[in-house]
Amino acid sequence: MTDEPSEPTDALRRAARELLADAAPEWTTLAEAGWLGLGLAVEAVLHEEAGAALLHAPFWSTARLAPFLPSADLRRVVAGEASWTVADGPLVPHLDSATHVAVLGGDTVWELVGADREILACIDETRPLGVVLGGDAARPLFASEELPWVGARSLVALASEAVGVARRAAEVAAAAGALATALAAARATVAAAADAVDARAADAHAAAREARRSSVQLALATTAATLRALGDEAATWEHHAQRLRRRAIWLGAWDAPGERLLGGSVPRLGEGGARCRG
Repeated sequence: MTDEPSEPTDALRRAARELLADAAPEWTTLAEAGWLGLGLAVEAVLHEEAGAALLHAPFWSTARLAPFLPSADLRRVVAGEASWTVADGPLVPHLDSATHVAVLGGDTVWELVGADREILACIDETRPLGVVLGGDAARPLFASEELPWVGARSLVALASEAVGVARRAAEVAAAAGALATALAAARATVAAAADAVDARAADAHAAAREARRSSVQLALATTAATLRALGDEAATWEHHAQRLRRRAIWLGAWDAPGERLLGGSVPRLGEGGARCRG
């Protein structure tokens, strides 16, 4: 996939924007639209639109796991009957909406059942975090040796979201034209990383890290510039520019499973303003 415009990509982007334009869609709506079970290069377009729309649904958390799930579980995901998140650290995303939770145990990733979920109030209410308490590893899902590829997919998806946040912030400030070159470059970097991960290329993990780093940097810079440009107009906490800023901070501060699994590090939630409280 390249960043050159194409009719299929443009059509997918238009359809995604239309779907996300009015209100947060139900999980089944995303599945019915064919958002699930795609290659990462195609999904990158959808993750970008999800980021721009501040989608509150377990799309990212499910999409990064979906290709590794047993075929019966993948069919349920594609049908909109199941969504997933993974508890591989103390804070777990989308516990408020994901129907299933995966957890690492030994050399296997398992489905976690019977766990209590505690949802935390965080800086970005559209990307809630929580903790799981107790529960049992019910059945095996896939071998833990696949986790670096789960992580790489996660980083590319987060990078795509960051491009969407940056683009939408530029649109809010009527500065999209001025950022066209930077947005195109970021999109191309994400597309190249998606291709590398899909192909399991030798440089895929490095490409995924760089895509996330550069895209989040762009999102943070663009949302900050948008707030400065709008001034008092964007002073209220619920202004859309503020909400985009909070998602950019979340993307920059989230100790992403992809970074941990690939041996990288980013600021943890609780640093740099990305706070959660019980």
